[in-house]
Amino acid sequence: MKLLLSATLAGATVLAGLVLTAGPASATHYIPCHAGGPTAADNALAARLRPQLSGNMHTGLTGEALSCARVIVQTSKTNPAVKADPERAAVIAVTTSIVESGVINHDVSTDHDSLGLYEQRASWGTVAQRTDPVYSTGLFLRALAGKSDWRTGQIGHVCQEVQNSAFPDRYQPQAPDAQKIVTALWVGGSLRDMNNDGRDDVVTITPGNPTGLALTAFHGAGTAGAPTLGWSGTGGTPSLAIDQAHYTVGDMDQDGLSDVVFAQENSDGTTKFGFWPSNGAGYMSSNILGSSALNSTTGKLLSGDIDGDGDTDLIMVTKNGNGSALTAFKGNGGTISWSGTGGSPNAPFESTLFTAADVNHDGRTDVVFAGQNSDGTTKLGAWLSNGAGFDPAEIFGATALNTTRSQIFAGDFTGDHLDDVVIATPNSDGSVALTGFRGTGSAITWK
Repeated sequence: MKLLLSATLAGATVLAGLVLTAGPASATHYIPCHAGGPTAADNALAARLRPQLSGNMHTGLTGEALSCARVIVQTSKTNPAVKADPERAAVIAVTTSIVESGVINHDVSTDHDSLGLYEQRASWGTVAQRTDPVYSTGLFLRALAGKSDWRTGQIGHVCQEVQNSAFPDRYQPQAPDAQKIVTALWVGGSLRDMNNDGRDDVVTITPGNPTGLALTAFHGAGTAGAPTLGWSGTGGTPSLAIDQAHYTVGDMDQDGLSDVVFAQENSDGTTKFGFWPSNGAGYMSSNILGSSALNSTTGKLLSGDIDGDGDTDLIMVTKNGNGSALTAFKGNGGTISWSGTGGSPNAPFESTLFTAADVNHDGRTDVVFAGQNSDGTTKLGAWLSNGAGFDPAEIFGATALNTTRSQIFAGDFTGDHLDDVVIATPNSDGSVALTGFRGTGSAITWK
């Protein structure tokens, strides 16, 4: 049975799992990479990326192709054969798939017996294996890992080493677009882009008038040299006071737009999670994600992708005796479910700063902490995600920086696709000092 789909594929129309191309009569069947077809987030991200691309994907990146690229990225993150550099492996795999199939999972051969995302011949495996996006990507990655120069060689050259194509020069021109696609998918998209224009936006949460709280959105605009913000829209509720909840942002409903998430303390000591969905300008009425017996009276809410599946997950950091506890909740596109725990009795909640970042570049969000030592210095470390909860803390080192009354932020501040950390500390004259710590792909170091 074929799933009914409709999309545009480089001048073609897709109906009922069939690609009908303009020009010479031909037809190519395919199997969707995602069981339900591309999601709204896939379609939105594909539409945003296409104008940025210059190769085949400038017109060929459909929601379906984007969903297949997402499978390639997720498989690369967890495949042990390429654990030394999973992002580069994903770029090589996507580059290859762009050339071979347009990143479409073909299940009827039009060239000898080639099938799937990589047009793999029968010698690669059975029909079922070659048309299974995860399995076929695993086959490709294992073959890739056997090439001695896969981590250093030119992308197109390495693709040819794996594929042995009659047209070896076709790969390299697609590599820059593959890098852009993989970068956009690596951490599940921006957690801070509420209108899917590729720019981070800002939302303020203020007391309502006369009750509740108000959300005000400002769209990011301008350029790197002259960034600006423009008023966009509003949201909020009269029934939740600003100090009754903890807040973060993330795409909770998988539509490609960043929402405002809350963790509300109930009168019985439990916690209710919900979010205000973005409509691209402001925010709609809140949706409830679920509840937990967790007491979040003293806590901090973080968001990220702890298991690398592309969905936004939530992490609640709470006071636990003299230390801090981490509780992870898996996002499921409109609901959440308990996932795992972590933390340490040696990280006092009141004197420790917390943020979310992918410290070891495995595509899974970790929790970074900056904790004060008794001598006024600060130690930096992280609890690394294991895909469900968090492993014991790793300490990266110490800094003479005193982090009293400071705030911590994470992001790629150096443009090298690795998460960095910045600590903002107040100066005696009322100004703010920023101290950067560079991510190396395995640790955080002073920059």
